[in-house]
Amino acid sequence: MISARFFSFFNKISKKALGFSTALVCISFILFFDGCRNRDNVAPGLTTLKFVLKDDSMKDVNGAKVYLFDNLNDWERSKNFLTPTNVVDSTLSSAGNAAVNIDPTKNYYLLVMYTDPKRKVTMLNVRYDSTIQQLPGNIDITVQIRLQPIDGNIGFFTLDNSPDPITIIMGNETFVLRNGRASTPDFASDADLVLVNRRPGKYKYYARNATGCVWTGESTLSLGGFQKINLQPCTNSKIIFYTRDHNAAKLPITVTLNEDDVVGNLASTQQNYDCGDAEASVLVADRQPGTYTYFATSADGKCLWTGKIELTSTQCSVVRLGRCNE
Repeated sequence: MISARFFSFFNKISKKALGFSTALVCISFILFFDGCRNRDNVAPGLTTLKFVLKDDSMKDVNGAKVYLFDNLNDWERSKNFLTPTNVVDSTLSSAGNAAVNIDPTKNYYLLVMYTDPKRKVTMLNVRYDSTIQQLPGNIDITVQIRLQPIDGNIGFFTLDNSPDPITIIMGNETFVLRNGRASTPDFASDADLVLVNRRPGKYKYYARNATGCVWTGESTLSLGGFQKINLQPCTNSKIIFYTRDHNAAKLPITVTLNEDDVVGNLASTQQNYDCGDAEASVLVADRQPGTYTYFATSADGKCLWTGKIELTSTQCSVVRLGRCNE
């Protein structure tokens, strides 16, 4: 908090040394005194707040938007929704610097917003004190602010030169990756990515292409982080599910792999099946080689089949769902 109480000692010094006309104070929000400058272009009585803006690695921030509010609720809403409303004054930083003139008899609330063009993260000053209390008039105050990211990015990519479009699902949102890359991306701003911006946390994803390749997993995102997920080209194998006539009354049977990968509904019966037979009355899952746990549930919810499958490349694996409860 930039407070009038802090300036009690400064007032005594400035009146003797500076004639109480100009002062320079730097904060991070830590304040220190550094020098003087002319105020020929500033209306009498106003205080000039000058901002030196740094990112989380202490580099100059160019193009940050600086907003001042005189109402705490407006500041809170603007911070939470990242849409400034009822702004008293605003400016844009250049070469890491920005400035506004304020009425020193009023209280203000400061919000600095910046989107890093390379990292694609939103950065704010809200991890620091953002309240500006009443200040002495007729002085310059320089405020050094270090911005911090409030979110991060998950980047999906594939090194397949000619991929089929890959549909990616995270929560209630769906994205499509259409192009491959020659190498792993370095930055969130690189081309041919599906970039998903999120606050820090754990996120499950599910991806599938038209030929049946499926990718699932969980990504843990940190503040300012860039999680890269390579959807590697796959060589699919088949898992074939079928059941006999004794389970006809239990149809349709819903089959899921690894808890969240829904294969579909088995709607017909068949007495036997071998790899290569017609697939009209079976349920087929085209998947990458790996270990899968399947769950099959009858329409009435009374029957459950489960088991594990070790799927190898180009393999066909057949699962017969036996008599309910047998």
